[in-house]
Formats: sequence, C-alpha cells, structure tokens
Amino acid sequence: DEHRLSAKARDVVTAAIVGLAPAAHRPSLAFATLGDERHELGLLAGAFIAASLGHRLVYFGAGMPARALAVDVASARAALVVISAVHNLPGGSLQEDLLHLDRG
Repeated sequence: DEHRLSAKARDVVTAAIVGLAPAAHRPSLAFATLGDERHELGLLAGAFIAASLGHRLVYFGAGMPARALAVDVASARAALVVISAVHNLPGGSLQEDLLHLDRG
C-alpha cells in the first residue's frame, strides 16, 4: 500500500508542479534521496513547496548514487541540493554519501 500511495502522490504532485511557473529571480533547486533510500514523500512535499515559491526544480527522485548526483547537480547548475532521508542507521552509508556529494 505504501508504494501505491507513493506512486499516486508522485503523480498528483508532479501534475501540480507542472502548472506552476518558475520565477526568473529564483534559483534552481535539486531534490533527491541518496543510495538505498526509497522513501520520497517528504522529498515530493519539499519539491512542491519550492515550486510553489517559484523555484525551478531539478527532481532526481529516490535512490541516487551520491557521486552521480554531484555530477548531475553541477551540470544542472542547481544552487542547492535538498536531500530527504528517513533512516540514518548506524553503519549506514548516509554520512559517507553526504561527504561524496559535498566533495563533488
């Protein structure tokens, strides 16, 4: 049920975002979850809020490898990267992924 709800929420939020026009003076913001993180409802909510404030969005979605995200964000010239994470388990890779992203 969670996956079905997430897919429906993604469709609804994406459709709402398409109708919003970005403001010329607002920077682009990139949105992603890293690595094995598949929960993106918080990410979608943040993207919708940013779009409603006039920001251009670069939405990478869930499960982006940190090194690839660093390259893609630089290529997209996003001013800020928004990362959503539900779990930061001991021994997990979130801290390492954030370091890779910061270096990139």
